[in-house]
Amino acid sequence: MIALVDSLDKEQLMQLNQLVVNLLKTRRDKELIEKASQFKLAEFVFFHDNDGENQVGVVTKINHKSITVAVSDYYTVKVPAVYLHHITEKPSKKLIALKNQLFPTEEILDNL
Repeated sequence: MIALVDSLDKEQLMQLNQLVVNLLKTRRDKELIEKASQFKLAEFVFFHDNDGENQVGVVTKINHKSITVAVSDYYTVKVPAVYLHHITEKPSKKLIALKNQLFPTEEILDNL
């Protein structure tokens, strides 16, 4: 393989590089799209923020590659789908209240 690469001129190496970059971008995009399709609106999720802390929230919008997550009633975050995880244990009362505020059920609306 290295002998083949060594035999290429500058123009051929640039073309090879462009092909590899495009292939990597295509694979990354495909992975993001597949991962985003695993989530639904109003679902409980968590992710690790830039400080490494767990953040929990509710899915409010699904794009092809990213998910918008409400982490409080006044703060949303756009997260690449590959960094999101489903919450498997029972969500906190605070998180349930956030979901009910964002996505009220008929029962909640009737009680207003």
